[in-house]
Amino acid sequence: MGPAKSALWSRLTETLPDPAVLVALGLLLVGIVWGLVRVRTRIREATDTTAESLDLLTHFREIKQGGGLSEDEYRLIKRRLTEGRGPEGRRSDPTSAKEKLKSGSEGPPIKGHPTDATTQG
Repeated sequence: MGPAKSALWSRLTETLPDPAVLVALGLLLVGIVWGLVRVRTRIREATDTTAESLDLLTHFREIKQGGGLSEDEYRLIKRRLTEGRGPEGRRSDPTSAKEKLKSGSEGPPIKGHPTDATTQG
């Protein structure tokens, strides 16, 4: 290296922070990016679940209007799909609306639903 290059190199190395500080800043940056990705994913999942519930409610409302569901059955479905929502309309538990309906853990079977034994041949 010539004298000009070595002077430039020494100025550069004097102005750079300690390697430990660089590593700490890198880890902090990675942590921030990871946190932002997690928040974005949670927001998308909440939006997807809400849209899924609304689609299912619309579907079951149409079945009720066509005479395939009684008012009590429709209320039960509506309660299952909307329970566990906070004030913003987001689900507090990660169970999807379809999984809750498939479980059939409470209430009578839903006419026309795949878990209803009367509709299966």
